[in-house]
Amino acid sequence: ARSTRPDFRARLTVNYEAIGSGTIAQAHIVTLDEGRPTEETMIIKVKRPGLEDPVRREMAMFEEVEKSAFAEKLIHDVRATLEREMNLGTEAVEINAAQKVYNQGRVSVPPVVTAIVPSDSLVAISFVRGRTIDRVNVKLDEVTAALDPRKHTVNRSVARHYVANLLAAQAEALYELTQLWFREAVFESGFFHGDLHSGNVFLALDEDKTAFERRFTGNHRVTVIDFGSSGQFSRKQQQGVVEYAVGVARGRTGEVLDGLVKTGTIVKSDRAALRDTVE
Repeated sequence: ARSTRPDFRARLTVNYEAIGSGTIAQAHIVTLDEGRPTEETMIIKVKRPGLEDPVRREMAMFEEVEKSAFAEKLIHDVRATLEREMNLGTEAVEINAAQKVYNQGRVSVPPVVTAIVPSDSLVAISFVRGRTIDRVNVKLDEVTAALDPRKHTVNRSVARHYVANLLAAQAEALYELTQLWFREAVFESGFFHGDLHSGNVFLALDEDKTAFERRFTGNHRVTVIDFGSSGQFSRKQQQGVVEYAVGVARGRTGEVLDGLVKTGTIVKSDRAALRDTVE
């Protein structure tokens, strides 16, 4: 039967210069024109071809080299994580799950674009505004360098104000996001983003707000992307995280090891062998 889904291929404009690139996939900006007055801009993440065979070979090589129970558990977990990351259709499902727990306050997750059907090798999300945290840091370095009195390249008063605002916004963003991540992962739903680095967190400043508005509503918005390695803690694993943290704080090796066993980080058979290492 002939598909009734509209053919968007002729209406897509793709920027073939990647805006982000990783081991498994790279991202491009795409514009979708559906004949409306405004076009829809999105980000399409495309998997690199031919990844599966090299991954299988390397995993088999590790299995041959190390036969301990700990190594077997580690290799199993790494294999499962890589298989999930290499399926972008699975990431689309995780994005939908993340929206239910992370769309709170000034934190948000860009939705999947339903006009582009997710698949094993492709997923599309709404366009993300702002800068990633790592690019914010680059901008801070540039402005700070321009404050050198020997260069006289910027108005120093304006530049200092800009740097102060940006540093404050970044600190608030990271605090709010970290607090939300920990609360959800350990005490509530158990859902967690498994790759929360500075390239996956966007910071957008609202330059139009007054100082009064920024004082009470904040001057930033945080957007989180890349849920290919997200996961879900069970209640037992959540208890293990708490037990591990308490054990570290109290300096009690047994509690630390019990917590690691409950989280699935180590197996019981390795507990005795690791005691001396932990102590």
